[in-house]
Amino acid sequence: MTLPHTDGRCSPTALTQSGRVLIEAMRHARCGAAATLACFDGLACETRRRACFVVFLQIVHSLALHGRRRMRVGTVGLPLLTPDEVALLRCVEAAACEDRAALAAHVEWVVRRRGADEFTGYLTALASLLPEDVFRRSPGPALTLVGGGGAERPMHAAPAPAYPIAVT
Repeated sequence: MTLPHTDGRCSPTALTQSGRVLIEAMRHARCGAAATLACFDGLACETRRRACFVVFLQIVHSLALHGRRRMRVGTVGLPLLTPDEVALLRCVEAAACEDRAALAAHVEWVVRRRGADEFTGYLTALASLLPEDVFRRSPGPALTLVGGGGAERPMHAAPAPAYPIAVT
């Protein structure tokens, strides 16, 4: 069985507003709680925004306690999602679609067995609070190549950590 989180790189253009909010929250977390909460401003109402933020913090805490390894999270403005970011989004997507088999497979890839139930509960709660799925159903806009031969990309040795305990 091939899991979608191993399909390679994914562009933020393949995400809905909810997906972009989650990625931005992960990438801004090193700036503190206020910066992370500000990422949730794109969601519809204040109540939903704060609830999503609290569940998001629980997910990060669960990753810190039960993650198989530290997650690699991209820097703000990185044009591609890291495989770990895609894996987390696939977990949320499986929870939103109520696909128990896919959710179990994705969760098992991200966290250890002893934390799987807790992590699954948080993912299900977050998926129910988000106003839409995290991935677009139709393909996003085509990327424009810059400079003739290939797309210009920022030079990063490795994605920067978002959570000192949970990711590297």
